[in-house]
Formats: sequence, C-alpha cells, structure tokens
Amino acid sequence: MKRYVQRAIKRHGEVDSHVFDINVTPNTVSVVTGPMMAVPDAKRTGLQLAVNSLRIKGHILASGTRGRVRVLWFRWKETSTPGPTDVLAPVTGSNISVDSEYVFDKLARSKFAVISDKVYLVSTSHGAPEERTIKHYLKTPKKMIFTSTTSTSAKNHIYVLTASSSAGAPHPVYTVSALTRFTQDGGIG
Repeated sequence: MKRYVQRAIKRHGEVDSHVFDINVTPNTVSVVTGPMMAVPDAKRTGLQLAVNSLRIKGHILASGTRGRVRVLWFRWKETSTPGPTDVLAPVTGSNISVDSEYVFDKLARSKFAVISDKVYLVSTSHGAPEERTIKHYLKTPKKMIFTSTTSTSAKNHIYVLTASSSAGAPHPVYTVSALTRFTQDGGIG
C-alpha cells in the first residue's frame, strides 16, 4: 500500500485543497479558483496547476415573495475576466435573465465550458421552500495555465454565474463554500 501511495504522489503530484466562501449577487459572475491561486503561488513550480475536483455547499435564501435563481458553474478558457453576457445571451439590452440562452456566436461559445447549470425555486410564501440547500461534487480535470509565475491570471479558471427572476431588490441571497482540490505540478489525476 505504501508503495502504491508513493507512486501515485510521484505521478500526480501532491494533492492540496482550498476553501473559498462567497456571497453571490444576482446577475454577476464570481471567480471561484482565482483567490486560491494566490495562496500556492510560492509553492507552485512552473506555470500550471491541475484542478481535480470542486465540492460545493451553499444556500439560496428567498428575500422577496417568490423567485427563481439560476446557478451556472463554468470554466473560462481565456485569461480575461468574463461578464454575464459573455456566457448568457442578453434578453433586453445588456440584461440577462433566468431564462437566457447561452450566447449564440460560435466563437464566444468556444471561450467557456459549462460544468453545471441549474434553476432553483425559492419563496417566502406557502408552497416552495424559503431556503434551498445546494450540494454538488464536480470532477474538473483540467490544467490551469498561468500567464507568469507570479500571476493569478490563468486559462481555465472556474466561475459561478447567478441570475435571479426578481426585477428589483431584495434579490434572493446565494452563499456558497467551494472546496477545490488540485495538484501543484499540473498533473491530472
């Protein structure tokens, strides 16, 4: 058993993890793996890390009478920072909604990969839960390639986009804790 573990570590690198807590505002995009990359920056040898998995635990709490919340987890393949309309097609002007389709342009679609896309119903009235608990375990075997050894800018960052059906404040509140497991040498395991 000891020999197997030693070979696995040598082949895949040491597995490390990082917990990231965020309070998400509706109709915004938040990076999940970005702050994590500043932590192992001194440990990192080279320009890449391999994100192996993502364990998500969160809550959506209704704050109006009734509403739907769309939670979209995706991998952004560019080093730039995406906005909501880079992933979802705007319904009116530059506003996205819970029912928005993915962007139609083929070039724009090639910039991201959807990991998970779900819609949740929350309500303070009778018939729907006031609070929804979310638990996901997502396998995400991709290398993150950084622009420099001291940078947190990288390809393949993981983002969460939330959209709410509420027209105005108060919007439903989405709080999430994401545990990211990664190997520091960029080996996929």
